[in-house]
Amino acid sequence: MTLQAEAIAEIAARIPTVRRMTGRFVRMDGLLAVVEVGPGVYARARCVGWSTFIPGMVLQLQHDAGQLIATGPAKPLNPIGTVKVAGTPISTVTVDGVDYPMSRLATYTPRPGDVVVLDWSSATINGLRTTSPEPPPPVPPEGGGAEPLDLTVQAASSGNYWRGGGIWNSTDPRASTNNTGAWFYGSKISDSLVGAALSGASVFLPAARQPGTVLLGLHPHLTQPGGQPTVSSATAIPSATGWVPLPSGFAAALQSGAARGLTVQSSNGDNLWRGVPADPLSGAIRFTGTR
Repeated sequence: MTLQAEAIAEIAARIPTVRRMTGRFVRMDGLLAVVEVGPGVYARARCVGWSTFIPGMVLQLQHDAGQLIATGPAKPLNPIGTVKVAGTPISTVTVDGVDYPMSRLATYTPRPGDVVVLDWSSATINGLRTTSPEPPPPVPPEGGGAEPLDLTVQAASSGNYWRGGGIWNSTDPRASTNNTGAWFYGSKISDSLVGAALSGASVFLPAARQPGTVLLGLHPHLTQPGGQPTVSSATAIPSATGWVPLPSGFAAALQSGAARGLTVQSSNGDNLWRGVPADPLSGAIRFTGTR
């Protein structure tokens, strides 16, 4: 064996072995997840990335340097479910034929049969799903008032524009000195918010990598344009992962149709988010208020 081959073999011998497997979540034991890794075989795993699991959920596990680690669900979870049993504070939601216990936001009152948007990272019902413009609200009886509004509008598509090559090169949005990410909604936002008085809005950003400062902006495009997106109102946000409040004025611009979607940019760091094909909730915007 040559000296070079010996050196390579020595380096390879020092690389820790990582073994991947799946297990079914049973319960939490303090900060550790108890998982069933085989019929009647249970183990405890340290949670990394996720802190809220639901009994019965299949988890991705890895055995690294003698430690068992739970990194999250074994496969992408459907963010849409149907309320089976409405309860307080826990309701039963059916997702792809499986029932899960879910908490809810205080602004949403569940009803059996409701089609809802879910936040799996906190096991929470965020509100009703909308796939088409809402019908005009009924005229309230004399003495009545506006009804609470809690509406989530999902992005129809997402993309990344690589300015160096002058092309759209991915469905996963990025933000760097050479990349602008964007989400597109058609006319769903303005159509769905006719007559609404908004009090708040936030967007779901499933970050895969966020090393730098991110600017959230608006664009006027119903669908992905042929060239570079037109960006306005770019505003630095303190965090660009999970549910992020929209900067002042964004919700009003989206409601009126002056803006049609969102962008992400950055002058430091190569930031990356999962796009709509990988996470259907990517870029979803939740609006609250009255109507």
